[in-house]
Amino acid sequence: MNEGIFKEGSLVVTFLMGHNEFDEPVYTSRTFRNLNGTATAAELTATAGAIGNLLGLTVARVERIVKEEV
Repeated sequence: MNEGIFKEGSLVVTFLMGHNEFDEPVYTSRTFRNLNGTATAAELTATAGAIGNLLGLTVARVERIVKEEV
């Protein structure tokens, strides 16, 4: 099977904002577009952690969304 041609990438970082009155976690997410297709999982995780530190929030999840042409 042939590999697809990278077209577009995004990084979605989900942060823990706190807890509601029922002690359930409350999350928010931010999407960063124009992701480099060669970025590794370790680089993306480090970037998400740095963004979380700058915002003073805990990173709950990191996702890479890739669009390829097949």
